Amino acid sequence: MQPVVSAVLVMAFSIAIVGMVVSFGLPLVEEKTQQMKFESGCGETDKLAYLALDVSDDPIGSSKAVRVDLGRGQARFSENLLIYRLDGFEYTLNFGETKFNTIEITGKKQVQITKTSGRELHVNIE
Repeated sequence: MQPVVSAVLVMAFSIAIVGMVVSFGLPLVEEKTQQMKFESGCGETDKLAYLALDVSDDPIGSSKAVRVDLGRGQARFSENLLIYRLDGFEYTLNFGETKFNTIEITGKKQVQITKTSGRELHVNIE
């Protein structure tokens, strides 16, 4: 075979392999990045949950605050649930008999939780 033809075939084959790797690899990288963002949001949601549990053990009228960064996700307190959502994924925590006001939290926020009665907590965004 001619050296020029061989070089062109090698280059075309190399470009085809690189294209295949990119077309299969990018979705995997994107999926892993999305999963990491979701897990980060779940960690921030856990901070809210620990704060709620901590305040629920304190006397009525007690209040504590924490700063959370939910990125593009959204946390929602409603009834006895704390739900974090991001791009179709959902993380739900159930607080049993403890009740919350309904509020949605997005982005970077300072969140304050106040114990208003024996089993009720009021969540406020500062």
